[in-house]
Amino acid sequence: MSMKLSALGFFPEDPEVSGTLPEPCYDQLKEKMATLVDEAIEKGVFIRIDMEYFIHKDATLRLFKELLEEKPKRAEHLGMVFQAYLKDSLQDAREMVKWANTFKTQHGFRVSLRVVKGANIAKDAEHARQGLHASLTDPATTWHGHPRDAMDATGADRWAPGITPVAKDLETTQEQFIEIIKLFEQNTNCLDVAYGTMNPDTIAHIMQTWLSNGEDLEERQIQTLFGMYNSLSLALKTFVSHRRYVPYGLLGKIIGYMRRRFIELQRSQGGKQMMKVRHNDTEPGVHPLN
Repeated sequence: MSMKLSALGFFPEDPEVSGTLPEPCYDQLKEKMATLVDEAIEKGVFIRIDMEYFIHKDATLRLFKELLEEKPKRAEHLGMVFQAYLKDSLQDAREMVKWANTFKTQHGFRVSLRVVKGANIAKDAEHARQGLHASLTDPATTWHGHPRDAMDATGADRWAPGITPVAKDLETTQEQFIEIIKLFEQNTNCLDVAYGTMNPDTIAHIMQTWLSNGEDLEERQIQTLFGMYNSLSLALKTFVSHRRYVPYGLLGKIIGYMRRRFIELQRSQGGKQMMKVRHNDTEPGVHPLN
């Protein structure tokens, strides 16, 4: 089960003043999540913390790590989503590998991650225009335990209004995704990684990496969105462990989510090729358009 922390009421979906979660609120959030995870352990349920807006990213990473450090056994029932579309994503990935290696050495458990492109480009850009990210310069907030550089990966003033935390284009995001795949696959001793993507190019790269590393494909997992490109899902089931997921919540939000997923895939090179085929649910397979 994937869970958004905003659903618990602690991360407002449209922050108006600050992205910094006050410590008393953070403590309440951690207490509630600890209770949920411990109940999940009793019931044999796996919870994955979904990553939302950039403005909440640091607090989400901190929460995930602290929950595992306080009770390492939770690692068997708690994971998180890792996004590739931010300027910070590659450095976040390096920091995650360092921490996961230490955690595995000390406690014997691997850290479970689900890697995705990320979906909040428009909202993150809006928050940047509103100047909300400047709240993250507060001395009380840290990034992986140390202050964040004032300049972003492109050399721009990180906190100036309008400076978006999102990678400049889809090509850059794809390049980062590939680099993150390479880094994480070099560290499967401490990471248990699945990938959520509908992009055929990305899927091909993931599978090629697994084959090159001598991986048993049936032991590795790719996740796709239920109801989109069924023929791709059918093909994946032939080679790898494949899980399809569905959004759950208010209909209006689900429609908006599906629309964003479709547009982003349509813009990708692999997605453009997928647009040239149609799907026949009564006759599995891929058929050329007439």
